[in-house]
Amino acid sequence: MATRTAPAPTPVTTSTSTPSLLSAIRSSILQLRTLRSTWVYLILLTGALYGPVVLEVLLNASDDRSVAWGTLTIGYGIFQLILLIQAAGNTAGNIQSGMAAHAFATQRRRWHWVAGQAIVMSIWGVLSYLLGLGLAIAVVQLYPDAYLSLVGVRPLLAQLFGAASYPVIAVGLAALVRNRVAAIGICVVWIAVIESLIANAARNFPFFATVRKFCPGTQLMALVNGRQMDGSATNNLASIAVVVGWAIVFMAAGLIANQRKDVV
Repeated sequence: MATRTAPAPTPVTTSTSTPSLLSAIRSSILQLRTLRSTWVYLILLTGALYGPVVLEVLLNASDDRSVAWGTLTIGYGIFQLILLIQAAGNTAGNIQSGMAAHAFATQRRRWHWVAGQAIVMSIWGVLSYLLGLGLAIAVVQLYPDAYLSLVGVRPLLAQLFGAASYPVIAVGLAALVRNRVAAIGICVVWIAVIESLIANAARNFPFFATVRKFCPGTQLMALVNGRQMDGSATNNLASIAVVVGWAIVFMAAGLIANQRKDVV
């Protein structure tokens, strides 16, 4: 009597999704959407752009009611500062609250969460800028006798570039210092104090005039205006390289610190 041999059991393979940079980006998006502070920051970011335009239109008593780029984006400096505070605060907050430790346990590489945070905050900066600028344009269009007088797109492109690159610098800085107060404090002091002091000192001291050429805020404004503070024409590639260089240096430093330091 022939015996039947039972077929060998088929190995069961489990399909596991490999954690990747995309999952880190999705996680950062989810976090940004669910934080209540996100909507507070959005109000502040957009208000920094359209709020000054409202005041300018209402208080302008001259016969010329035209609104140029300089007036339309008069609050861009405040926008930059708020964006830096948000990017640095969120990133350092993740480290101090232990969220980064969860990322280490669920993502394949340590650098994923930092890179994902930088990408999401960069996109957030661009979208917030466009929304605020759109509201500023709407204010001008709705107000009687006021009209837009926009020449060229240099200010728009330069400020979009700043809105995308500054959050990367802030995220890298926060990952490096790993403290919310320190990260925010450095951003505020640099934007509000240090670059202004360097610019003032550059008028009398050649050394500081050289240092000013490597300041990200100075070079970003040179891209916006098409000229340096000394009146010379802007070298677009050189100015872009300075800002990108700062972003690369701080992101590299933040990634190295994130890789080597403990999660607590």
